[in-house]
Amino acid sequence: MYFESMKKTNYSFPSFPETEMQDIFSRVAFTEETKNENKNFKSYLVKEGYTPEKVAFDFYGDEKYWWLVLLSNNMIDPINDWVMSDREIESHLSNFLSGSSYYIYENLNVKPGDIIIKRDTSMIGDIDTDVYGIIDDYDSFLHKINVRFENSSFTQGDDFFIFRENDNGSEWNLITGFGKTGCYPPYCGSTACLPEGPNCPTAGIDYATIRKKDEIKNSLHHFQYVANQDHVDPYSNDYVTGLSCSAFGFQNICGLTSTVLYKYISDDGFLSADQIESIKTLSQFIDDNDKKRSIKLIASKLAPMIELEIKSLFRRNTHRGTLRYIEVK
Repeated sequence: MYFESMKKTNYSFPSFPETEMQDIFSRVAFTEETKNENKNFKSYLVKEGYTPEKVAFDFYGDEKYWWLVLLSNNMIDPINDWVMSDREIESHLSNFLSGSSYYIYENLNVKPGDIIIKRDTSMIGDIDTDVYGIIDDYDSFLHKINVRFENSSFTQGDDFFIFRENDNGSEWNLITGFGKTGCYPPYCGSTACLPEGPNCPTAGIDYATIRKKDEIKNSLHHFQYVANQDHVDPYSNDYVTGLSCSAFGFQNICGLTSTVLYKYISDDGFLSADQIESIKTLSQFIDDNDKKRSIKLIASKLAPMIELEIKSLFRRNTHRGTLRYIEVK
């Protein structure tokens, strides 16, 4: 019903004749008065495997009100905004959260599609061609490289090179930015300045070392305080709160030896492990998905009236001020 009620308009596409289609860019929302009236909405917990159509049938008695379920929760994308079923979560794990996460001290100009390959000085060209992977993404703030496709996985302590295809696709070149020197405070907010840390690489080298390895699904998402679940800045030490330390993510952290992130990567332990916990990617994903189960629905008695307003609005035969529940955004 939702799309059928839309007025048709002519669309022009390159290399194609002008085509008459539903005006899918027409979008409506509840008025502020409708949203602010608590009695207009009811809380609803989405059952396992329920789609918007099933929720509509369960709550309104008719699947045709699936669009009203989405409208009630300001959802535009029913694929990504809607809660995943257990089967969909398994598929997501297989397609997006499989593979390895590698942590490094350097902050490199890494891009998706780059090739990470093991350095081995006993091999020709110092390269072990049996151990390589395609970089899926790089989290510069957490110094984490995600590799979903690997010919053979790396282990903690392996040295590696990163190659990138040039613009014309004729060759692969080493990326730069590995060995750097500098003056590093041991954590964000510290007034001390240390020339280098115990694991800082030599300036000018063209490779780095894998300091820690996780499965992507078990990799770090963020740190938080156990007591109140507030996020902990990874560049603070355990006792420092309220600091904005994001700029520290854009440098080599080999000298930031007192930061929470350094201690996590180096397996050095937290100064107050009972106060801070590391939240894993899969755990956060499941938590975010579970939150999507709690939705709100416009009262069933209002559904027929809203349906009439939708039809009237899309057919352009209504006047300003005559709609009670919805408006064009």
